[in-house]
Amino acid sequence: EMAGTLAFTNFALGPFFPEWPVWDSMNPTLNAEGTLAIPFGNSRNLRLDLKTKSLTLTTDEGILTQKDSAHISLLNQNFDIDTLHLISPTQHGTNLFLKINKNFANNQPMTLTLKGDVSGPLLNYFSPDMIVERGIVTLDLTAIPDARDFSGTIILNELQFFPLQSDLELSIPHAILTLSHENVSMQNMTVNWQGGTLIVDGLYNWKTPSNTALKLTLRDFPILLENTFEGSLDGVLDWQGDLISGSLDLLEGRYYRDFKLLDYILKPSDRDTNNPFKQLQKLDSYRLDLGLKDRGGVQVDNNLATLTLGADLNIRGSISNPLLDGSITVNEGRIQLMGFSFDDTQGEMTWRNTPPNRASVGVSGLTGITAIAGRKNHSLALS
Repeated sequence: EMAGTLAFTNFALGPFFPEWPVWDSMNPTLNAEGTLAIPFGNSRNLRLDLKTKSLTLTTDEGILTQKDSAHISLLNQNFDIDTLHLISPTQHGTNLFLKINKNFANNQPMTLTLKGDVSGPLLNYFSPDMIVERGIVTLDLTAIPDARDFSGTIILNELQFFPLQSDLELSIPHAILTLSHENVSMQNMTVNWQGGTLIVDGLYNWKTPSNTALKLTLRDFPILLENTFEGSLDGVLDWQGDLISGSLDLLEGRYYRDFKLLDYILKPSDRDTNNPFKQLQKLDSYRLDLGLKDRGGVQVDNNLATLTLGADLNIRGSISNPLLDGSITVNEGRIQLMGFSFDDTQGEMTWRNTPPNRASVGVSGLTGITAIAGRKNHSLALS
């Protein structure tokens, strides 16, 4: 047997974990010293015994450092890093305990056990499409990265973040997520967004979506379509497998998109580019069975009309290709058309299990026109 001492100075660990791009981006650097024993004739009994002096990770918050020395060993093809304790440079930062084990026999995958708290800008490493302003994520997880398998518990507290290139802020006051190798269980997970609330209970299965069973409760939850519509919803949705059902109340709504009427008359409609649901085609496998009624009236306020509407609709089909059955009534308002203003407008748009852009429309209004013989009332009927 040949044995001796061994030392690592500013040793970069990132290249040894190419499948972990997040880890590599943190530029992990190791300083450690210990012993190495190489037996003659049986390399499987190679023994490595190290004690870490320091391990650092570069983050947006600063340099994460090792608080207590960790033990690194390699014996009989079993590799262990036992309880590596990392802390951040700020008092509100990260406090993590990490254990790693890999048995090289039979090519077994690596197992990681992670416990502790992650907070502040470090959370951006776990949600690269979000900017995290504050909050604490408490982890108690065991993961097998090669198999993308993990289980354990994640607790969210006062998490506040917003998507990149957006000013829409979201927050999660508190949530407990219990994970297994194929699903996540959520109990009373509350998401606050733009003054509204979404509460999620149940089980989401990412390996077998047909086993998903969720209850979604919406309270004054905002619906925002850029330069088109803004409103809010109340209601309860049941997500069972590939079916999303339930009833929704439209508390208020405002449709404010302007139209150039000649563009619709002189140019053919391109239904592919005009379909606002096309971006949701990835969710097309989910079926809908929803009821939608208005509780506060829907306002149309654009260059063609100022109207108050009422809605009573059933929505079926799929998310990207919905079918409507029911009606939207025009209760009152004004329409501007070809230079004329038609008051006391009333009417109805009806669907009979048809796409949103295939409605039957009947609208009537009254206008006054000054002619040679004096002012006369003229009526308008559109269908």
